[in-house]
Amino acid sequence: MERHELEGLVRHGETSKVDLKLEYRLDIGDGALRAQRRSDLAWDIAAMANTRGDPGYLVIGVDETIRLPGPGGAVGISADQVQQIITAHCSPPVEVDVEILPWVSGEPILVITVPRSDRKPHVVKERGCPIRRGATTDHASHSELLEIVQDTGGLDFGRTLVRTASLEDLDAGRVARFLTSQGQPPLDPNHPPEGVLAGHGLARREGVRSHPTAGAVLLFGTAPEAHFPQATVSLVRYSDAAGADPVDRLVTAGVFIDQLRATERFLLRNLTGDYPMEVFREAIVNALIHRDYAVAWAEISVRLLGDRIEVASPGLLIGSLRVEDLARGPIDHPPRRNPSLVNLFFAQTRGLEAGTLYLERAGSGINRMRQRLAERGLPPPEFREDEQRGLFIVSLRGVPLDGSPSSGMTVDTGSLNPRQRQFLGQLLPGDRISSQEYQMRFRVSRATATADLAALARVGLLRARGAGPARRYERPADSTTDPGHE
Repeated sequence: MERHELEGLVRHGETSKVDLKLEYRLDIGDGALRAQRRSDLAWDIAAMANTRGDPGYLVIGVDETIRLPGPGGAVGISADQVQQIITAHCSPPVEVDVEILPWVSGEPILVITVPRSDRKPHVVKERGCPIRRGATTDHASHSELLEIVQDTGGLDFGRTLVRTASLEDLDAGRVARFLTSQGQPPLDPNHPPEGVLAGHGLARREGVRSHPTAGAVLLFGTAPEAHFPQATVSLVRYSDAAGADPVDRLVTAGVFIDQLRATERFLLRNLTGDYPMEVFREAIVNALIHRDYAVAWAEISVRLLGDRIEVASPGLLIGSLRVEDLARGPIDHPPRRNPSLVNLFFAQTRGLEAGTLYLERAGSGINRMRQRLAERGLPPPEFREDEQRGLFIVSLRGVPLDGSPSSGMTVDTGSLNPRQRQFLGQLLPGDRISSQEYQMRFRVSRATATADLAALARVGLLRARGAGPARRYERPADSTTDPGHE
């Protein structure tokens, strides 16, 4: 690191990836105090390694309040001691680069650079797993710990059990067609054998009940969004490149294939000229199968701005993969966040289900996007990471968009179950209903009623008013449905 880079870090202050410390003196105090300081240093380094973004910096010898060196700079600590502390306290050890740089006024500043880690989560002995939240360091919560593990590809989300669902929450027709395409047609299409489902990673028995996996719910479920509200795609068309005036919207839900078809229809109705649809399709497929589903508060976002499309999916690149690697052509053995989702979708779209080739497993999709765009004289796709929001963004330029699109919020009804569609047909704009009333009307369980209504609210077809027993769901006057699957 150059001195001007150090000065820039200090000048901008603390962030989730920059931690300024006045001192970490290991040369004074009794044995207990020194031991606590060593543990604190390991805690701060491990937190930086566990936090998303690349790289992180722990700067010692700077007063964070005035953003200038303290008296004498970094004293009482050496680079060798830092390495020894990491080895003794962090499991697995964090790889760091330690250097001492002189400030403009001569004070020595110790800088610990923490690259993106492929071995996280890093745990500090006898303390736990730390993470940075903004400019503070704290224990990682359960959801944050899941995100850390999934960031490295250590958790296959598609194989996790969905304990809020049963096998009845899978579309028997879709499952039967999939099994038939795999050479295992069920004798009873309405009740596929549980052993066969388990063999394909679609279900697992736990105690006396069998539950579907996340992959099964997302690809074959009757209402995936009831269990994973984040599993939707929000598309917005703006009148210009500034993105200030939305003129067309769509929220898709349902299984992957239904969402893909809905997003394609949305793009087609906004196009004025020829555009390679397979490029857009590849970007959406990648977002659906590679997004971080542990981020439960964020959906996939597609924005049409001027002559470009931006596809943003939750989750940064995992493992050792970097944005610059994507510019070098096909990637051999790329790390995958959701390998079972990739494999299931690959098998499904080559069976009787799709009729359109959606995915190649060979890791050549980005290269194919470039080729199709080059054939039309269009610029290649652009890739970037938004580390603050934890998003991976693909930008497609040169898209011939319609200058006068229709306005209003539309939601694709192919993602809704028959009960939800019947309910929407009965509820007039402005009408309200409670979860208990919905439960009685359709003779379903309380959990099913709550899931149905929450899913409709999630995609904008209902608005939730109030909380707890007083909560009511209202049909807004400005919501319409896309008849594509009616």
